[in-house]
Amino acid sequence: MVHIPGEIVLNILADECISKPDLKNLRLASKWTCKFATGLLFSRIYISKLKSDRESFFNIATRPHLAAAVQTVTWLEMLEDETSFTHVEPGSEDQDVVDVNLFSLLRPLARALFWLPFEERLVRSEETHQGQSTVPDINEEARERATMRNIRKTERQRTEAIQTFTPHFFAALDNMPKLRELTSQPMPPRREFVKPFGLSPSQYPFTSQMFLRTMSKRGLQRNDGFCTFLIPYMAHRANLHTLEPITRLRLVDESNWTCTGRFDETFVKSFDNLTHLDLCVSSFLEASQFVWLGQCLKAATSLEEVRLCFERSRVCDSHTWNFFPYLFPDDGRYSSLRTLILVEMPSTRAVFHLIKKVASSLKILRYENTPVTAELLQMLSKVPELRLEQFMVISDRGPWDSDDDWDLTGLLLNEETVLGVLNGTITSFFHRWPPKDRDFHIYTHYTGPPLREPSFFDSNHRVLSQGRIEYIQLREWKHSDIKGAETDADYDTEDSDADPEGPSPDPGYYDDGEVDIEEDGGSEQDDDDGDVDMTDTDDLSETDDELMDFYANLLETSDGV
Repeated sequence: MVHIPGEIVLNILADECISKPDLKNLRLASKWTCKFATGLLFSRIYISKLKSDRESFFNIATRPHLAAAVQTVTWLEMLEDETSFTHVEPGSEDQDVVDVNLFSLLRPLARALFWLPFEERLVRSEETHQGQSTVPDINEEARERATMRNIRKTERQRTEAIQTFTPHFFAALDNMPKLRELTSQPMPPRREFVKPFGLSPSQYPFTSQMFLRTMSKRGLQRNDGFCTFLIPYMAHRANLHTLEPITRLRLVDESNWTCTGRFDETFVKSFDNLTHLDLCVSSFLEASQFVWLGQCLKAATSLEEVRLCFERSRVCDSHTWNFFPYLFPDDGRYSSLRTLILVEMPSTRAVFHLIKKVASSLKILRYENTPVTAELLQMLSKVPELRLEQFMVISDRGPWDSDDDWDLTGLLLNEETVLGVLNGTITSFFHRWPPKDRDFHIYTHYTGPPLREPSFFDSNHRVLSQGRIEYIQLREWKHSDIKGAETDADYDTEDSDADPEGPSPDPGYYDDGEVDIEEDGGSEQDDDDGDVDMTDTDDLSETDDELMDFYANLLETSDGV
């Protein structure tokens, strides 16, 4: 392989058909392939509040030829530590010996695993105990005083841990000249933790989901790594004249509630140099929680690509649905924005005003599982500055899934047709279709189950099929035309072959190396289940090859969707 040009070697090694174990073996084949394989294996590395993850991170950062390959650092967020385990009140009706034993076991295990203590707060007994005690508590005040002492002790330990870790963390990132992206996302729930030496092994695997029992009560510590370390480092690196700033940021809320309420004025400067931003937002109580995030976005005047994902959010009342003006203030200027990706956006009409504002620069507009009606399409076609190069409406579900309206009609259109309508080269569409008495949901890529009560049109607006049960469905990702079934037997409507996982991942930037955050996880042997197999590094060899073996295994099991 030494006679193969480097560009070809890199293309071969980067092929998706080559697994991580194969890449690891190819790295050992020769010094020539090692040069390229190292860059692929160590382009994304991970860190978390686990001691083993911290050690793995610094083992890579201290080796210059490995640190030079790092382009992305991902913080795997996990809110809870030993303070999160539900204590069972002695004498309570719900007391169970198993629960008591579990509580006494998990606390020392957690304490030994984590280097960053949780920021405790004083909570009343009814918040922290299961059931209602049948025994009067005559020592409530004494217990609260003891709790306060423990809280102060934990706060001191936490402050000391942050002060000790921060300069070393910053210095390690400063040694990564190619670093351009920082990511904060949840720890995979099925991630198995290494059991600390000297403690009795558990009967069941010790996984991160064991710490998620009381997440709804921990409102102040969402995405701790992002807020405490990543954001300050972005501001730090921006002040260095010897390194390129962080230009890509990805934030996935770690729990059911968003961390955006933790944003404040100190975050704004960190967004100055961003060109790519990916936000996956969970539920929120008030639309005003986005005020400071909106100020941060206003400061990011160089943004070229924005992806907004609300698939984990529940916007359910009038106090929260109109959050978009907070997120993108009227005085914001986004003159460089070329790509806008909207995933399960609750209000497309609000986004329309942003599209009008950035129409002169916007070239790629993509809706994923977001309703796009013929009315919205007509509104977009009337924006004179809008000249798109790509327009996609991707869905893996029928329009009734959200609206419970089985009478809705879906139009499955060729992407080139929709672009022609939007850019003004096809002017007769709205004169002929759709009928004025009803609105249609537009699709360019549909991978869900067969639609009921639909009418499909090809690029010539010809009705392909219409009836009580429809047997037409788009079978392939990025297929250019509609596929119709010749007979009823071609597609089984009761047991469709449609991909149950929905649309295939876009081969674009953000999908490389994501960690799966699905709650139900997958098998431990499945490379796509999102598990991050980070093992203890106490006896990790100092040789580069053994370090590579360790980290290649880590990356193999951590690359998600």
